[in-house]
Amino acid sequence: MPASRLLPLTALGLLFYIGPSTRFLVAVYVPGEPFHPVQLVAFALVWAGLVLMTIDNLRRTRALRRLLDGSPAPPAQRGK
Repeated sequence: MPASRLLPLTALGLLFYIGPSTRFLVAVYVPGEPFHPVQLVAFALVWAGLVLMTIDNLRRTRALRRLLDGSPAPPAQRGK
């Protein structure tokens, strides 16, 4: 059984961004491929979206675990 079947799809999707991003950064810094400010903004926006998606997924996973374990919510979220 491939290990990818054991990972959540969000984690697997994040891993699929690491390979091309690494190749892109190596191409920019090793042989000195041109890298324009517009490309930097696009690259930063993609990774910012991935970070936001990961944070949201972690928050949902923790909330689901709390519900399944029967643990009370943290004090900041009890009033909601």
